[in-house]
Amino acid sequence: MQKSIFFIIVAVVFSALGFSFARFCPLGARLGASNAQASSVNSGDPRATSSLLSLLTTVRAQIELYKRQHNDNFPDFKKYGWKQLTFKTNATGQITDNDRTGNILYGPYFNTAPSNPLTKSSEVLVVSSIGENFKATGSYGFIFEENSAKFFALTADGKLLGEPNASAIR
Repeated sequence: MQKSIFFIIVAVVFSALGFSFARFCPLGARLGASNAQASSVNSGDPRATSSLLSLLTTVRAQIELYKRQHNDNFPDFKKYGWKQLTFKTNATGQITDNDRTGNILYGPYFNTAPSNPLTKSSEVLVVSSIGENFKATGSYGFIFEENSAKFFALTADGKLLGEPNASAIR
């Protein structure tokens, strides 16, 4: 019992840091790859899918941190793309290197814009809502649904990856 608690704690810590422990943790090994969110993915490379799921966890955590530091406002992906997450910003979300008024600056949350290894793209498609059987067209790597504040990755064929029924980043 104590051993499994240790592995659960390690898995939670490392997932927060962006690592996938499904194949190393005994609990993850029991669940198997099919239950680790990748069961509905049509990708030829399971490593790329696993890497993308880890990246998705990290991106969601950084978006949540941005939101907390910016008066409960999400990054404006439609207007700025990844810039608000890859540059320093003030509390209102303005991109700036220095703030002469003495206000606190936040970020950057990423050194470079995250890239989806399945689509080879870092572009974010912003939609108001995602309908059933959603399929993106174009060269997007990620989806941000404004109404629910959900962030997803896309598979190579344009389908959602990353818990379509997940709770919003609120």
